[in-house]
Amino acid sequence: MKKIYLCFIFLFFVVVSPSFAQQKQYDWTVIYVMSYDNNLNFAADPINKGLKKGLINDNVAVTVLMDRTDRNGLKRIVMTDKDQKESTLKTDDITKPKVLSDYLSWVHKTLPAKKYALVFLNHGGRLDQMCHDQYPDKRSRRGEWMSAHKTGPVIRQWKKKLGQSQLSFLFLQQCGRGSLENIYNFRETADYVMASQLVVGAPNTYYEKTLKTLCKEPKLGGKELGLAIMNNDLHYTTYVLLNGREIKNAKPQLNALVKDVLDQAKSLLKRPLPLSHCFDIGDEFNDDLKQFVQALYSINKLKSKTQLKSFVNWYEKTLIVEHRFSRPRYQQRLSWTGLSTYRGSSKKLFQRYSFLAIYTDTLWGRLQQTLNGASITKAKKKKRFF
Repeated sequence: MKKIYLCFIFLFFVVVSPSFAQQKQYDWTVIYVMSYDNNLNFAADPINKGLKKGLINDNVAVTVLMDRTDRNGLKRIVMTDKDQKESTLKTDDITKPKVLSDYLSWVHKTLPAKKYALVFLNHGGRLDQMCHDQYPDKRSRRGEWMSAHKTGPVIRQWKKKLGQSQLSFLFLQQCGRGSLENIYNFRETADYVMASQLVVGAPNTYYEKTLKTLCKEPKLGGKELGLAIMNNDLHYTTYVLLNGREIKNAKPQLNALVKDVLDQAKSLLKRPLPLSHCFDIGDEFNDDLKQFVQALYSINKLKSKTQLKSFVNWYEKTLIVEHRFSRPRYQQRLSWTGLSTYRGSSKKLFQRYSFLAIYTDTLWGRLQQTLNGASITKAKKKKRFF
């Protein structure tokens, strides 16, 4: 009789107790990193409102790591169709790799899903800058930036822990992050990566409609999610959606292109004249990638363009899944093709970022070195936080 009673108690806890219950797996968990501890603080409330209104069933969950101007710690928000919960972290610095790593690990444990989407909101700064935190601590007055060079490895390490789940979509929803040099930081992260080579508006208009679509059609993939955002957003000029699995192939493509240029250039390699800049900040500017490589062949009078055509074909038909302007008149007036490239027009400006993977891993660095008379700096190994 005692054994029967103990079995009954055990079954009660297995069936009824939450600690024994199987945790729900969502079809999608959409993750936002909202670094609005700056002049974009106004945009946080309408974005969160749109996200919550878009959750019309339990197929999708949303979480936001939010930093605002209150200096009271980062907020960790969880939204479902049923409720919204918020907790406060001890740190107020959203730029540190460990903060992002810990947050992503917490998301995987708390909101497990078949597919994940990761979106970074905020300003885009200089080449390696994303997510500006004006007041990362109570003493700081000048602010800090998240480093794209350091963020890419954090996401790759997290992706390895997802098991059968997928990081289906990564969106750099920030101005000017659609550059070759920046995108290469996020190779082997998501199935699809989206960004813009131009300025992006705020707060953007896609949240509610896009999440409703995802709730109704949870089997959609990262490509469809990116296209839905393009369809529903009004606050942008141009977005580019990339095949995330092809980003790593920029290495052999660039190596073949640069080798061809250097082999054909029998005299001093000439730098293309300044083109129509996509995104400028301070003393840094970016030209359209396709226009730049075409101009490189043209100004140096390189006769054989076989390798150039091969690169452009890969760029337009394999790497880029969709390149879209928000309004037809923009497409008629603007000649940009999806991705930009950093024009380090002096030794000093190139040397500033010579540690980036695009320069140390590929011959693109050798090309810039030749054009600028600079050298490549191998990045020092640093302590990992994951």
